[in-house]
Amino acid sequence: MTDADSPDAKTRIHIGKPKTAAGERLIPVTSKASHILSRCKARQKVKTDYVFAAKTGNMLQDRNIRRALEHICRKLSINRLSVHELRHTFSTRMYEAGIPSEERARIMGHADSRTTDKIYVTVGTGNIISAMERFEKAMKDNKEVNGITSTMTSSLQSEEKLGNGLAT
Repeated sequence: MTDADSPDAKTRIHIGKPKTAAGERLIPVTSKASHILSRCKARQKVKTDYVFAAKTGNMLQDRNIRRALEHICRKLSINRLSVHELRHTFSTRMYEAGIPSEERARIMGHADSRTTDKIYVTVGTGNIISAMERFEKAMKDNKEVNGITSTMTSSLQSEEKLGNGLAT
């Protein structure tokens, strides 16, 4: 098994040229996230380009990132999470916020939005119920559909009356 085939290969931090052009990206952050990241960087005791760095100023190693995340999960009394699971959650939350597929793919660094939708988005029961509620509202608001629905309803009611009349 080569180094690239190892189970940890997908979660390794890679500094350098990305695999695809889509992997090279600028990731905008919210003002709140920017403020938090600035505070984290300001607390560092060494000058470095990294927001989260080792005491030496070098990039944190994977195992230290995992260890820190496990510590935070224990402190918050939540199930252990991986950085990759947080990536899936981020993609799902963007989906739930209505961010279009192509935009989510660019933010995630995917060349194909189908990867983002198929692998990184979890559609829960709440999403499905909400989708059907939106669909129902759209149908009520759509005059053309309402006309067809009214006609169908009237036809069914007429058939019911005829059927009931014949049965008695």
